[in-house]
Amino acid sequence: MIVAGEEVATTKRRSGTSVKKCYIIDVDKVTASSTAEHIRTLARTFRVSYSEGPNDRLAHHISRLAGDPVELDEIELLLIGLVRAERITRPEMIQLQAAYLREVRP
Repeated sequence: MIVAGEEVATTKRRSGTSVKKCYIIDVDKVTASSTAEHIRTLARTFRVSYSEGPNDRLAHHISRLAGDPVELDEIELLLIGLVRAERITRPEMIQLQAAYLREVRP
């Protein structure tokens, strides 16, 4: 598959579904100021957005009641949407989130 002029590999998940690797650039080479924009571009390219499900609401309330409220911002929600749409894998999401958090929380 070709995305933005770059060849994109396809991998298989344990469940047997095919997942397209959508990285156009190497995550290690993403500059700190461009991580959020890169995530937005991925979401725009694949027309992905976050939509809250019943398990999300439950997890939010459990975290709140445990005294560990977690508030995700727009970029982190886009990452969840990209994983759910199977456009990126969980390890890729973790790499992108780590790079993004380094950018916004130095």
